[in-house]
Amino acid sequence: MSYNWNWRIFWSPSPEGAGTYWDMLLQGLLTTLEVSALAWIVALVLGCLMDAMAMIILTVPIVFPAVMALGFDPVWFGVIIVMTVELGLIHPPVGLNIFVINRIAPDIGLGPIIWGTLPFVALMAVAVVILSFVPGIAMWLPDLVYAK
Repeated sequence: MSYNWNWRIFWSPSPEGAGTYWDMLLQGLLTTLEVSALAWIVALVLGCLMDAMAMIILTVPIVFPAVMALGFDPVWFGVIIVMTVELGLIHPPVGLNIFVINRIAPDIGLGPIIWGTLPFVALMAVAVVILSFVPGIAMWLPDLVYAK
């Protein structure tokens, strides 16, 4: 199955072309906040269903040109995408880390594990929202290192 998807992705049009098309499609139709919310929702849903690295490799080449055209900082966008993907990995019902914890501690059922992850899901969601509206928090250390 994965060979079939890899073959399709390899022979599909370039990610840059898809990103340019997506940028042209969304330019003028949606605001910057709506585009960023759409990208974060997609990252959250895909983070629930697939591995983090696979999701990032598949989606960022398509979304990144539109994000750059909208004027977002690429480092800030990377921080937000990684946080939403990691949020998807612990988010019930399909978060992969929930099943990893269940295999590590088989005597604990999925119900208590899911209930135990909910405070972390809420805190990470709040952190993503705060970083979305105050990008200076995510950019403080890179700005300090590169002395902008």
